[in-house]
Amino acid sequence: MIAFARPDLSELEEHYLLEAFRSSWISSTGEFIERFERQFAALCGTRAAIAVANGTVALHLALLALDVRPG
Repeated sequence: MIAFARPDLSELEEHYLLEAFRSSWISSTGEFIERFERQFAALCGTRAAIAVANGTVALHLALLALDVRPG
């Protein structure tokens, strides 16, 4: 395997990871996702934000929201 970059994780990341494991909310929903969405919306100055699984889903939702059609 060719490593492009080594993970740079601090004790804070470990703390939140263990907190998520212990809460049994290791999913696409739950306290951590809701907290992220609120904080990200505040950072962007918007009413709401939606966390999605990956960039493909984000682009798909953006195209749907803009009503982009084939052609």
